[in-house]
Amino acid sequence: MDLNASVYYEAAEQTSVQQDIDATSILRDEAKHLISLAAQFTFTNILGYLPGVIALILVGHIDSPDLQLYIGAAALGDMYFNVTGYSTGLGIASAMDTLCSQAFGAGNVQRIGIVLQTGLIVLGGMFIPAFFLNVFAADVLIGLGQPMDVSHYAGQYAQCLLIGLPFLYAYELLKKTLQAQNIASPMIYCTIVCNIVNFVVGYCLINYCNMGFVGAALGRSAANISLPLSLFPYYWRHSEARLMWPGLQLRAAVKGLVEFLRIGVPGMLMMMFEWCSFECIAIFSGLLPNAVVALGANAITLNLFSFLDWIYFGIAVAATVRVGNAIGAGDAQRTKIAIKASFITSAITAALFAIILLISRNEYPYIFTSDTAIAKAATSVAIIVIAFQLPQAINQTTQGILRGCGLQKMGALINFIAYLLIGLPLGYTFAFVSQLEVVGLWLGMVAAFISAASIGIAILKCTNLDRIINEAVRINAIDGHTN
Repeated sequence: MDLNASVYYEAAEQTSVQQDIDATSILRDEAKHLISLAAQFTFTNILGYLPGVIALILVGHIDSPDLQLYIGAAALGDMYFNVTGYSTGLGIASAMDTLCSQAFGAGNVQRIGIVLQTGLIVLGGMFIPAFFLNVFAADVLIGLGQPMDVSHYAGQYAQCLLIGLPFLYAYELLKKTLQAQNIASPMIYCTIVCNIVNFVVGYCLINYCNMGFVGAALGRSAANISLPLSLFPYYWRHSEARLMWPGLQLRAAVKGLVEFLRIGVPGMLMMMFEWCSFECIAIFSGLLPNAVVALGANAITLNLFSFLDWIYFGIAVAATVRVGNAIGAGDAQRTKIAIKASFITSAITAALFAIILLISRNEYPYIFTSDTAIAKAATSVAIIVIAFQLPQAINQTTQGILRGCGLQKMGALINFIAYLLIGLPLGYTFAFVSQLEVVGLWLGMVAAFISAASIGIAILKCTNLDRIINEAVRINAIDGHTN
């Protein structure tokens, strides 16, 4: 080997070692940011989930001979409102996750304010069909074959929830602008205030104003109104948080509508396919031979799933932010490392909860009910719950990464195939044909989680990240010059 070759190989080896050191340093940095954000987002998600639970508890303690009717109506009205109002707005607002995180990564902070204005236009339009669907909720529910008395009260409940929907939309948009900038703590304070308002107003309206079960719904609306209002002190005290606002930019906001809808509509479908599949599981459980026990066991499993899913969703949101920031910055290496760190974090978290569930599988159903038959049925599903922790976590993380990349269309396709074409048909077959009942329904969902995670990872492996990065850099550079 000549001297030049020796020098070349030595330099190449040093470069390789330096790259390994840099990659390790970036991985450590990404893991630190990801875990910090995920913990705060998860806490916020859980606090945001509580008002609905507290409202149902308040309804459940009303002293009335019609208590069972009220509980059923509140649950049905809440589900109807979530499907026709909240989920659609939250899903289409996922465009904010992509556009704002990439803009912040590119250093084009004022583009976040323009995207916010576009989001306000879009969700303002989304409120119109949500308004009419909830105003006529009772008629729609009766048309869907629900009992007339339950539908009547459920319609009242949904109408009361409708009052707070515009404020909930505004909060979701503002929240996403802060999340994109790696800011999470203000939302924790907002959701704490929200829970206090929800309980105090709901309790007072029910017990001191004789408003009955609609008092709980009005309490939730008051809580939703408090959410965006609670953010104002943060903006007032932190001038840097106001840097994103470029002033009213109506022309630029309207110009961004096509791009927002191109990303947001698949994001809405992505969420609705998943949510609707679980509503179908609840309906199927009511058709099983011992329907009361089956519904109870499914409710316990679904509540446990929802709680754990909020934790995995917190990791997914953190993944969206970190991947989107790296893409906006044009940093391919950090993008790939952020994706790797996201999967490692979610896998470790899933393994931890799987161990906890394995240890407590015979006890946790009794947290939800003292009914032995329902608890035993829920215990029989426990092994299934343990089995889907890893694919559930990986699936949520994959969807978060896809949102960071602006690939919501792929996410919608994944959920359509996994939940509607694989999970539900298999669940129905296992439950009714194979007579595995509730266990069969959730076996179908395990198949959905595994399918979604597998397809999602395959899509990410085939994704041309360089093309996505170049496009994001180009868009933010253009907007940076035009602002």
